[in-house]
Amino acid sequence: MTDQRELDRLLGDFFAEGPEELADRVIEAALDQIDHTRQRRALRMPWTFATMPMLARVAAAALIGVLAVGGALYLTRPGQPAVVGGPSPTPGVSSSPSQPAGPSAGPSSSVVQPKAAAWTATGTMTTLRVSDTATLLPDGKVLVAGGIQFPDNTPTAATASAELYDPTTGSWTATGTMATRRWGHTATLLPDGKVLVAGGIQFPDNTPTAATASAELYDPTTG
Repeated sequence: MTDQRELDRLLGDFFAEGPEELADRVIEAALDQIDHTRQRRALRMPWTFATMPMLARVAAAALIGVLAVGGALYLTRPGQPAVVGGPSPTPGVSSSPSQPAGPSAGPSSSVVQPKAAAWTATGTMTTLRVSDTATLLPDGKVLVAGGIQFPDNTPTAATASAELYDPTTGSWTATGTMATRRWGHTATLLPDGKVLVAGGIQFPDNTPTAATASAELYDPTTG
């Protein structure tokens, strides 16, 4: 407890002189009761707080009280979520399983309509022929070989000619001629890219001579 002289000094600083000066007898009566008042154990305060003026102490105590009351009201306000021992869920993320998005039925949804089957004219072969063979080559071109040709619409014989179709340009180009004129033969693409032509019926000099047992290879790299 502060001694009497210290209390006199504090009271003198707190009560300013003026028309509202506290009566001396009130102060004296209060001082007389100090010796008869049961004192509490002295509160140890920091040095900075102990040396502060009384008005500053009152202001600091009021500020601490406001902060304490405000914190208590904040913690006990309605709607405050309870603290759970675990990570809080991410705001805005629903824990319910998401529903798969359905197809859009609005007018803006684009529907690809299948195109009607149609034929488009492309390049014409260099030779009129029938009963020939057509073989797709590894480079995407098509080899047409042999067959019966009809120049001037008159059958003359089997032909040994061959030609290539290029799908990128739609054009036909003559390539190497077979060693034997034949039609009704077979043409087989081999693993090395070459084409095996075998058998068929040959017409040398426009005279049917029957089937042939001959066979030959077409090399697309050399024609």
